[in-house]
Order: sequence, then structure tokens, then C-alpha cells
Amino acid sequence: MIAPVFAVMLLLAVPFLLFFVFHLARDTKSPKQVALTPVSPQSDRGLDARVSFPLFVLKKDDYSMFQLETSGKILCEMKPLDIESDAYLFWDAAGRALRISTSDQQVTGIAFSKAEISLGDAFRRYSEVHGLDADTTGPFEHVWCRLKQDDASSLGRGLFSRRFRSS
Repeated sequence: MIAPVFAVMLLLAVPFLLFFVFHLARDTKSPKQVALTPVSPQSDRGLDARVSFPLFVLKKDDYSMFQLETSGKILCEMKPLDIESDAYLFWDAAGRALRISTSDQQVTGIAFSKAEISLGDAFRRYSEVHGLDADTTGPFEHVWCRLKQDDASSLGRGLFSRRFRSS
């Protein structure tokens, strides 16, 4: 009789302990030293004037990239949980690394942060992973246009021709 009760208690206690340890470990990480800039969900008035749009976004798991024209588009393109779990890297139009903060399904801040990789490196990685031949040097907006043009033209080519073309 005691063994089944103990087994049930153990089954209930393990998830709780894992949850507790996870949150304890998460809370003991050293916080990133960034100054948050509040962002109003209705407008960009609360945005630091130094952050210039469009923002460039790299998704870490598949190295896909996209652009965000305004802060209002952030939650249209990404889930807050993915933003907070660092699934993306962000840069402003000047190539400066950013960190976006969310709370209660709203963007609460955009701040400059230390870059994991530069925007130029992100463009090169995106080009390599997706088999593009675009020149990744020059002004960021021009590089982005070349990458998108090459990506669009490669859609007309077959999967095998993109993956196995000679360099």
C-alpha cells in the first residue's frame, strides 16, 4: 500500500523539482547589461532615436532572415516566447545589434546589445545556408536587396540545381 502512494508522490514531485531547478538556474544567470528603451505598442514614439529601421532578423535554428519595417510588426512576425528565448538575432539598419524585450504579449523595449555575430556575417551565413550567390559586401540595405533578388530567382530553379551548382 505504501509503494503505490510513494510512486504517485514521486511522479508528482519530479516535474515540480525540474520546474524549480529550471527557474532557479534561469534566475541565477548574470543579466545582460543593456539599457531598455520603452516601446509603445501603438507607435514608435517611445523608441530611442538611435535605433533605425528597418530591423534585420536572423532566426538561429534555420538561418532564415527577414526585415521588420516598424516596431509594430515585431509581434506579427515572431512569438514573444521565441524572442525571450533568444531564438532570433536582431540588428538595426545601421548594423548595430539589438535585444528586444517582451512582456504580456507586448514589446516592452528595444536596446542595443553585444553582437553574437555581425550583420555582415549573418548575411554571409544566410547566403551560404540557402545556396545564394549574392554579393554580401556593401551597404546593408543594398546587400539585403541583392539577397532577396537572388533568393527569388533561385526559387525558379529546382532544389537540386540550387544545392549542387558549381561555385
